[in-house]
Formats: sequence, C-alpha cells, structure tokens
Amino acid sequence: MFVSYIPMLYTAFLVLIASVVVGHIVIRRFVLVPLARLSQTAVKSGLYADDANELYGLDREDEIGDLARNISHAQESLKHRQKLLDTVNRAAEALLISSEEETDQALKHSMGLIGKCLDVHSIQLWYNDEKDEKPNFFLAYEWTSDDKYKTKHWHNDEIATGSADSQVWFDLIMNTTSINSPFSALNPEIVGLFDKDLKSVALLPVAPEKKLFGFLQIDDFAKERTFSDDEMDIISSAALMFASVLNRNLQKELSLTDALTNTKNRRYLEEEVKKDFKLCQAQNTAFSVIIYDIDNFKKINDKYGHDVGDEVLRIITARSRAVLKQDTELVRYGGEEFVVALAGIPCEDALGIAHRLQDAISKTPFIIGEHELKITASFGVADRCADCFTLEDVISKADKALYTAKRNGRNAVVGQND
Repeated sequence: MFVSYIPMLYTAFLVLIASVVVGHIVIRRFVLVPLARLSQTAVKSGLYADDANELYGLDREDEIGDLARNISHAQESLKHRQKLLDTVNRAAEALLISSEEETDQALKHSMGLIGKCLDVHSIQLWYNDEKDEKPNFFLAYEWTSDDKYKTKHWHNDEIATGSADSQVWFDLIMNTTSINSPFSALNPEIVGLFDKDLKSVALLPVAPEKKLFGFLQIDDFAKERTFSDDEMDIISSAALMFASVLNRNLQKELSLTDALTNTKNRRYLEEEVKKDFKLCQAQNTAFSVIIYDIDNFKKINDKYGHDVGDEVLRIITARSRAVLKQDTELVRYGGEEFVVALAGIPCEDALGIAHRLQDAISKTPFIIGEHELKITASFGVADRCADCFTLEDVISKADKALYTAKRNGRNAVVGQND
C-alpha cells in the first residue's frame, strides 16, 4: 500500500526543492540586489549622514533633538551601569577564588578594578577601631592609579583634636551620611580635612547592622564630578563586600593577637611561624629562636598586684619592639614568657639581639605609678641544626638554654651550646 505512494512523494519533494530554488533566485534578484544597489547609491549621494549626531538627530534644536539626546544619554548610562556591575562581579570573583595568603593582594586588585572603571585616582578602605566608645579610624587598604596620589590628607590624629572641622565630620560619618561632591561644593567646615588638590570626593560609610565599621573613600584629582545614584548604590555594595573581607582578616588577626600586650600569641607561633620555619628548612637557611622569661614575675604580682604586673608586661613589650626590626614579630608565649622567631638569622647573631633585649629591659627602672621597679629577664637562644626537624625542636633547645640562665642566677643570656 505504502509503495504506491512513493512516486507521488518523490514528485512532491522535487516540486518543493524547485520552489525553494526559484524563490531564492526571485528574492535575490528582485529584492536583495535592488536594496543593496539602493543603499550604495544613497551613501554615494550623501543621503546617509557620516556624522552620527546628524544621523540620529542629536544636533537638532527641537523636541526631536531633545528626545534623541535623552535616549542617547540613557543608553550611555545603562552601558556604564552594566560595565560597573560587571566590574564589581569580577572583583567579587577575584576575592572568592583567592586563598587566605592572597587576600590582601586580591583586595587591592579588586579595588583597582573598580577604580579604573570609575576613572578615579584613589580608593581607600578605612576601618573603625573604636577606643573608649569613640571612633578611631585607620587606613586598611589603598589603591592609587599613581604613587603621587597616595593618601596624604586627613589623618585620625587630626580628626581627634576636637576641632569644629572634626565635629562636623564626625556628625556626618556617625550618622552614616555619604559625601558625594565636587571639592568646590564641599561643606566649608570639612574642606580642611581633605587634600587641597582634590577635585571631587565620595565617602561612603559602611555600617552593617547600623554599627559603623568604616568607610570607603574615592578621590578624583582631575575633574569635578558627582556620582549618580546608580553608581553610589553599586559602589556601596562593593564597599560592603570589601569591608566583609577586611573584617574577616581583622577577626583572624584578633585570634592571633594577645589582648593585653598586643603582641602575637602562641597560636600565631604554631600556625604562621611554622610556615617560615619550613621555608628556611627547605632552603637550608638559618632560623633562630629567642625565648625569654621575666625574672621573679610572680613576686611582682604578689607584692604590687596584677595591675602593676600587667603594666610591666606592656612596658617590656614596648622596649622589646624598640630593639627588634619592624617586621620581626614578638610572641607572648606564656604568662610572662616571650618568643622571638628570626628567619635567616644564625644563633650567633640572635645572641647579640638577645643581649640588646636584656639591656633594654634591665638597665632602665620601670616607673609604674608611685613604684620604681628593677625588672630583669633571662634568655635562651637556639637555632635550626641537624637534629632540629621541627619548630618545636628549636623552641625546646632554646627553652633548655633559658632554664640554664635561670639556674645561673637570672638576668643572663645563654645559647644552645653554652
């Protein structure tokens, strides 16, 4: 039955093919070709404007011109808004895929992406390290398009002077009020708090859960401008994202910091210093440890009280930091015990540092209230050697040297080979 329809189906198929071919020829010859020729003729005769403004009516001084310009402005605004949103998404992605070790670099990179998109010269992230229920602002991160734009304007100590300028500024920031203004239009009472070469500034407070965490500041040194509401909303979202990352870093820093002395704590030694030790081990470079203990510290607490004892710890911290290089971390290892880890420093050099620490502590009396105290400390020093496979091995050797110093009468420095 079906076989009898084959010739009919074959004929229909041929007719369909023929109609498609003929239709294509007809459309090409009688529609597409004439339109192409007409277009070429129009261009050659000047019927099409070479100038886009003329083509779209942007230069017209009438209602059509006004409408064309409004449409064009809206299109540009939408393009810029989309570009800024895409940039913030790229910044978020860079932060999400970064490891803990790369967070600082990723945050600066993300700020740079937004700074370039906005065509500004500087973006700064400040955080509020509140003291005695008063704002206390510190610059956490800064991106600049050029080193000459690095922050040199207002600082927290200037704000904290209690001047009229600072009060107006505090009223703004504490009420989480944004600043978005050409420099010439700034409130005259706060102009003195910013770099005089600024042309425009935007300042966006970051206050999740209505608690002031800090603020994002954007500087333009080239032109006077204000950011649109859309831009400010998107930048505010970025500021919240940056603050979230900064807060995570600060929380980690707090977990590794001793609250009393503001030195690093034992957890920092076990988590971060181990990385330095393993690197020195892999590169076969020196690594030394100084461990020191305040002599007769229990007697100080028993005689003068724990408040005086706490102040002794803070003073020793300050004197120790004055001896150590800026990038050398001081670790509070126990109650009155401190550790200094010295990557790349051999034992003989570490012994010299220990002697300087000893002198800084013992040679000048501690004046605490009405008390004048003679404080000393004992030191043990050791470095990475053949039988030291871990950081704990080096600390153990230094600790044995410390107890030798204690047995020898205290206020002494003893090395691992003494």
